[in-house]
Amino acid sequence: MNNATPIVQKDELRNYANLKAQCYFKLKYLMEKREIRLNVSGEIMDRVQVELDNILLKDVDTENKVKLESKEDMKKRLGHSPDYADAIMMRMYWELNKSASPITKTDVITINFDDMLY
Repeated sequence: MNNATPIVQKDELRNYANLKAQCYFKLKYLMEKREIRLNVSGEIMDRVQVELDNILLKDVDTENKVKLESKEDMKKRLGHSPDYADAIMMRMYWELNKSASPITKTDVITINFDDMLY
């Protein structure tokens, strides 16, 4: 997703460096509106919160494109890969690209991490 081109949105005001930045901003927007719910148990939820709280913006480039800190830099700061945050972020692709989405629209998006753990 780092090198993927952002999806054109008719009402979008920001200019994103890549699809990853666009997806994280969509996630932030939905979380602020309380339109996303994470079904995650205790220890995993703590890790998810730490990862999401540590998403950092990089300096905007000369083209005024929004960029995020690299995954490698984030791994160094956190001491682990932000895998949970990335999984949630990747789900936002379907919110941005509705025409390709196999997902039925609901009022609140629910992501069940406990179902994915073995």
